[in-house]
Amino acid sequence: MVAQMAACLYEQPALRQMAGETIRPGGLALTDEALALAALPAGASVLDVGCGAGATVAHLAARHGLAAFGLDLSRALLGSHPRANAPLVQGRGEQLPIASGRLDAIVAECSLSTMEDADQVLGEFARVRAR
Repeated sequence: MVAQMAACLYEQPALRQMAGETIRPGGLALTDEALALAALPAGASVLDVGCGAGATVAHLAARHGLAAFGLDLSRALLGSHPRANAPLVQGRGEQLPIASGRLDAIVAECSLSTMEDADQVLGEFARVRAR
């Protein structure tokens, strides 16, 4: 229920206009700071959970050379960003459609708090993360 309500809120044009293309505080500058700390190699596989319209996914691929893709609950938001030319799928953080051990990193900027079961989501993050 919380996740559905959050998805509906983020779909509102007024919120998207106010929050910017990433629909969260800090924007892409904060993403860049986090990636600098992570020191991922070019081509690393990265999933953006709660990707919204896909602005961060497009940025991860274009600016950082990462194999980025996104997952979001909202079908309305997926791919609605003009530069979101990246693989985006509809889904839930509690049930990632990814084989175990396949990802180098996961981005979940301001999205974990909108998910129904944070413990289950974190368990999924651990399951799909390469060791």
